[in-house]
Amino acid sequence: MIYINAAYKELKKEVERLFKNLPTVKSATYNARPVKMRFKLNIDIPLNVVVHEVNSEGDIAQKSMLENR
Repeated sequence: MIYINAAYKELKKEVERLFKNLPTVKSATYNARPVKMRFKLNIDIPLNVVVHEVNSEGDIAQKSMLENR
């Protein structure tokens, strides 16, 4: 793994952990010769979103929801 692009350092750590658990991949070949190949893998990680709602009496309630993409 060469580069990780994530908004938070916790997400970067999780991606590193995930890749450490993947099996080793063989290099790409063409006609039995190794070739340079670039791979890109997008990983969607649902984030916990807290929504604050105010009811008619002015009470604040928190709801935890998963963000939908």
